[in-house]
Amino acid sequence: MEALLAHIVKYLFVTLILLLGGFERHQAVAMGVVGAYLEFMLKVWAGSQSVVLYDEIKKLREELEQQRK
Repeated sequence: MEALLAHIVKYLFVTLILLLGGFERHQAVAMGVVGAYLEFMLKVWAGSQSVVLYDEIKKLREELEQQRK
């Protein structure tokens, strides 16, 4: 829960910086939302890649154990 709150605060801060930088309100909010979405999707993609990598390592270990026997 704390991590979710930290992300919300981070992107509210990004939106505030964009507002202070001269962007209109709807543009700043849209950029903050898109940034949060892209970060979330990158984490989902990285998580799925790590699962695939873990499965491949497990298969290689099983093959190595079978070759040792």
